[in-house]
Amino acid sequence: MSNKLPSVTSDIPRDLRTFIDRLREIISGKGTDRLVSVQDLIVGGIAGPGINGTITPPVTANIGTPPAPQNVTVTGGIYNILIEWDSPTYFGHDYSEIYGGSTNVIGDAVQLAFVPGVNYADPIGPSQSRYYWVRFVNRLGVKGPFNSVSGTLGTTGPEVQHLLDTLTGAITETELFSELGERIDLVDTTNGGLINKYTVKIDNNGYVSGFGLASTSNTATPYSDFIIRADRFSIASPSGPGITPVIPFIVTTTTTVINGVTVNPGVYINGAFIQGGSIQGANIAGGTIENSKLINVSANKITGAALEATSFIESAAYIAGSQGWKIHANGTAEFAAASIRGQLTAGQIDTRNLTIKDSSGNVLFGAGTNLSTSNITGLGALATQNTVSGTTQVTGLGNFAYLSSITSANISTYIAGAAIGNAYISDLSATKITAGSIAVNSYIRSSTFSSGVSGWEIDGNGNAEFNTLTLRSGQISGLLMTAYKINQYSGLYVRINASTPISTTSGPYYLNGDTSNPHYLVYNANMPAPATAPHKIFISVNVQAIGVSATRDLAVLVLINASISGTTITASEQLAYNTNSGTFGICTNATGVTTNTYATAVPVMMFVGGFNAEYTIQTLDGMAMGVR
Repeated sequence: MSNKLPSVTSDIPRDLRTFIDRLREIISGKGTDRLVSVQDLIVGGIAGPGINGTITPPVTANIGTPPAPQNVTVTGGIYNILIEWDSPTYFGHDYSEIYGGSTNVIGDAVQLAFVPGVNYADPIGPSQSRYYWVRFVNRLGVKGPFNSVSGTLGTTGPEVQHLLDTLTGAITETELFSELGERIDLVDTTNGGLINKYTVKIDNNGYVSGFGLASTSNTATPYSDFIIRADRFSIASPSGPGITPVIPFIVTTTTTVINGVTVNPGVYINGAFIQGGSIQGANIAGGTIENSKLINVSANKITGAALEATSFIESAAYIAGSQGWKIHANGTAEFAAASIRGQLTAGQIDTRNLTIKDSSGNVLFGAGTNLSTSNITGLGALATQNTVSGTTQVTGLGNFAYLSSITSANISTYIAGAAIGNAYISDLSATKITAGSIAVNSYIRSSTFSSGVSGWEIDGNGNAEFNTLTLRSGQISGLLMTAYKINQYSGLYVRINASTPISTTSGPYYLNGDTSNPHYLVYNANMPAPATAPHKIFISVNVQAIGVSATRDLAVLVLINASISGTTITASEQLAYNTNSGTFGICTNATGVTTNTYATAVPVMMFVGGFNAEYTIQTLDGMAMGVR
């Protein structure tokens, strides 16, 4: 969002307009005078983005610990020493510190500078030496180790003019130099202070020139000079068949005009091979330099395949936020204006103070200037209207377009059918809902639900309330209850009287050895272990049998934790025992709950019996469950 205030076009008091103008200058200021926005703090790493426009402390988890700089090298010039190192590869680098000292003791070194790039020029002066160390500092101010305990020595070369002055003074003070300048008739034949000498001179009416070789005593050590005194001195190739004349070296000592061209004193070389040297104040018309390290470069034009900047490049008149331009090595840049002929791709564009103009320079729209429909072609009549009437300007609308809301009175009239991908509905009234699945955050319930009174409800936590619940088959499993349906067909024929009981494979068996009361086994199964905690066992069973025309008895016995040994039945608990009488059809129900609780699976047995009994057991129906 732009921080530039819009223009006020209505008439307002003068003092209020002055206040708004000052406020606009503060908010929309440039450079160091402008307000700092939340986005500025986030981009600068001072804060992080929070929820709903808030800010959070900056994320520092990924800022690395500075390592020791690698490949630190120094190169000496005449006045400066260039220190270079590899670019840091850890995340969160801020700047590099450069230390220097006259001795190779890191404890005596002092900080010379801190730079964002990977090089520094120390203006130490000519003929000087210094040891150097470098270390990295991250954005949190954490300083890393120095590149090495031992410093890297750098030395500058001597000043060329000073060397020339020294050599010139030494030559002009020699006796040979003076002698070569004397008239020939003044030369004597004695050696004087010279040990040996050889001179050749030409005296043309007082214009004396020549060369000489002399050896003299210099603090008791022999020292020799070879001096040429002439307007011009050169070295040329010999003359001979097949030899092209070459003059690679010419020295002039006086200003000479040759064919109208003024030739100043100096050394002129046609082809030189120099392994090392110093050049001060030189003019180079052209040349090829393979590798160079330059402290300061002043050039009218630089042409190259690539230009790499470790810190930044900028215009000479650059002032941040005001004038000139600057491009940083991290990719950020500042320009007063830019013309882009191709495509502009950007992850983010700050549109503050942005204007878009037509080919004539007229502002189409921008900060504080709305886009006028007069600048857009191809718009229909409705596109230029502030309001649109659905009754007079738009045709073909159905009745649905004029509804302020959709209610139960018009839903069937105006929506015959629809496919909706996602819908957010505050209140839904529907005759029928058919769905593959329904996700409920709170609950679904009957319209008449009243807790503990009427209706039903199932909430999102899995709790439910019903008045009556019917299970057709299967079982109910839960944390507090495990229920099992008993559904079994027997077909067992039983005939019992006091004197002649009929025995089959299912009996007779006698409870605790009581032979006067025979029983026949019709059900034997294990009650599974509880799902969570120990529980009691509840069983309700209904036994149906087909009897004879005479009245007969039907007894049902339910035992818990029962076992049979021979014909004797034993059990830890007798849960139920019930007897009923009838003629052709007999039905007996037995229901009960154990006194004890059980933590493991236990066997459950059911028996039938009775006095004067003769019938065939048809079915057993019921339910067994653990309760707490």
